[in-house]
Amino acid sequence: MPADDDELTAPSNGVANVFAMACKWKGQDPFFLDPYARWSGNEALQQATAAAVVLRSLGIGKGSVIAFFCASSARHAVVFFAGQMLGAVCCALHTKDTDLRLMKTLSRVGADCLISDHEQVDRARRIAEGVDSQPRVIRLDRSNPERDDLAQATAAGRAINLAPVAPEHDSVILCSSGTTGDPKCVVHTQASVLATAFAGPFVYGVSDPSDGVVVPMSPSFAAWLHNVLPFVALRGKIYFQDRFDPFDFLKILSDERLTLAGHVPSAWNIILGQEFSDDLSNLRVAFFSGERGSEKLIRELAAFAPAVRTAYLASEGGCAAAVVASRDLLVEGNQPTVVGQPIPGADLKIVESGGGFDDVIEAGQTGEIVITGRSLAKGYLGDEKLTHENFQNGWWRTGDLGVVDSQGHLTIRGRKDNRINSGGIKIHAEEVESSILMHPAVRQAAVVGVEDPEFGERIDAHVVVDDKSISPTEILEHMKNAEILPSAVLPKAIHFHDELPTGPTGKIYRKGLFDLAD
Repeated sequence: MPADDDELTAPSNGVANVFAMACKWKGQDPFFLDPYARWSGNEALQQATAAAVVLRSLGIGKGSVIAFFCASSARHAVVFFAGQMLGAVCCALHTKDTDLRLMKTLSRVGADCLISDHEQVDRARRIAEGVDSQPRVIRLDRSNPERDDLAQATAAGRAINLAPVAPEHDSVILCSSGTTGDPKCVVHTQASVLATAFAGPFVYGVSDPSDGVVVPMSPSFAAWLHNVLPFVALRGKIYFQDRFDPFDFLKILSDERLTLAGHVPSAWNIILGQEFSDDLSNLRVAFFSGERGSEKLIRELAAFAPAVRTAYLASEGGCAAAVVASRDLLVEGNQPTVVGQPIPGADLKIVESGGGFDDVIEAGQTGEIVITGRSLAKGYLGDEKLTHENFQNGWWRTGDLGVVDSQGHLTIRGRKDNRINSGGIKIHAEEVESSILMHPAVRQAAVVGVEDPEFGERIDAHVVVDDKSISPTEILEHMKNAEILPSAVLPKAIHFHDELPTGPTGKIYRKGLFDLAD
C-alpha cells in the first residue's frame, strides 16, 4: 500500500534518478522511440513526471504494486519509470497467459492497479474482476497518450521530489513464463536493478550515448529489463518494437542508425534467412542470448556486424551476474557454443546436480551452474522454501547444466529437466540440436522425445533447411562423421518444415513440435 505522507517519493540514488539524469543529459536528442512516439530526453521525463503525478493522485505510492498488461512501447516505458519515481514495485504480466493464471499472479503480487494497453483493456478489466482485491484498471493508449487515463491537464508542469529509498527496497517483480504450474515471481530490489543498469558495457560491449538498440521483446520478459535499463543508464537511443517482424527489425536498425541488434538464435535464424538490402553500416554489435549458438549462426552474425557477443542471463541473475563471450572467443577462437566467463564482479561454479551449493566438481565435468553477482534477485515472492533451496549466501542455483573447460570458459549443456530418456540413455535435447546445426544447410533445429514402445522415448528432430534437396540421411551422416555424439543418441527421425513454432520471445517452442506434421 502507498505511504501515508503526501509527498511523491522515489530513490535519490535509485532507478528513478538514473532515468531522470539520463533524460536531463539526453536533452533534445531522441531517447524513447516507437512507431507512434519520438520522445527526446526532455519529453520522456515530462511524460513520466505527468504520469507519476496522476498515479499518485490515484493513491499509488511507495510500496504499491503496479501490474502492467502491455506490449513494448515508449508509452509503457515512461509509465514504468513513473512507477519507479513513486517508489512503487513494477510487475509486467504475460499477455498470452491464461486468464486464470493472470488472476493468480495479480493476487500473489498484491497488485494495487493494472495498467493495460487500450487494445487489451476489456480483457484486463475482466481479469481484474476475478481478483479479490479488484485492482483498479488504468488504460494506456500508446498511439495517442493524450487520450489515455494517465493524461490529465492537472499534471502539466508538475515536478516530483526524489526522496531516498533504501537499496533493499523492492523495485521489480519478474514473472516466469512457464507453460505449466504457477509462474514464479522473482523479486528484484533497487540495488539489484541498478546493478543490471550499470553492467551494460560489460554485457553488450557498448559504452557511448551515441549507441542505440531496438527492444523487440515484451515487457513481461526479463530481457526487456536487461536491454532497457543498461541503455537508459548509458543514455543511448531505445526503439521499442511491439511485435517480432524480421523485415521491420532490419528497417528499424537501418532507419534509426542503431548500433546494437540483439535477439535469441531462433529469431536470428529467421532474420538472417531473409533477403535484405537495408543500410546497416552503423551497426556495431550483433548479440544473442537465451539459446545456444552454432557455427552457422556465428559465421552469419560475423558477416552481419563487426562484433559478435553472447551472454548467459536469467531473470534471477540480472546483467551484473552475466557470463559473456565476445568475437575473439566465438569467431577467432572457433568456439561457437561457449558463453564465456563471468563479467567483472560476477562469479560461477559448477556443482553436482542434486547436490549442495558447496559440492563443486572439477573442470571438464558437467553439473549444475551456480552464479553470483550484484544484480542477483532477493528470492521468490511468497515462497520461502523455493527461495532457500535456490538462493544461499549470495549464490543462485540456475537449474541449467554446464561445463567449464580448462581455459575457464562455460558451455551450457541444457536444462536439468529437458532430458530425453531413450533406451536407458539420458540425452540433453540441446546437445543433439547443436550437433544437427553443424550441418551447413540447417538453419533451425529442435529435438523432442516421443513415446516409443521399444526405446521408451525416441529422439525426433525437426529442422528448417536452406537447401530443400538435403535428405535426413545426409544430416545423420554429417552428425556421425562429426563424432560429437554416439550413434545411439542420434535422432531416429528427422522432419523438415518451412518454419518451427516459437514463443513470445522468439525461442523455439518445443511443445508445439508435437503438433507438427511432415
